Amino acid sequence: MSGHVRSDKKTLFGAAINPPVFFGSLIVLLSLISTTIIIGEPVEDLFRRVQANISDAAGWFFILLANLLMFFLIYLAFSKFG
Repeated sequence: MSGHVRSDKKTLFGAAINPPVFFGSLIVLLSLISTTIIIGEPVEDLFRRVQANISDAAGWFFILLANLLMFFLIYLAFSKFG
C-alpha cells in the first residue's frame, strides 16, 4: 500500500468542494431562484402559504432550535474552539 488517500474534493476560490454535492445544490438553488423570478406572484403566494403552515404547526419548535443554536454558538465562541 502506498499510504495515500484518494480525495474527490476540488477547490473553488480556495475552498474545498465536493463536485456532485456542490453542483447538485447549485442546480436546485438556481432553478428555485429562476422560477421565482420568472413566475413571480404565484410562487410568492405558495411561499406565503408554506410559511404560514410552518409557523402555525411548528413555530415553537423553530424558536427553540434557533435559541439552542444561538447558545451553542456562544458556547463555541467562548470555549477553546473559538
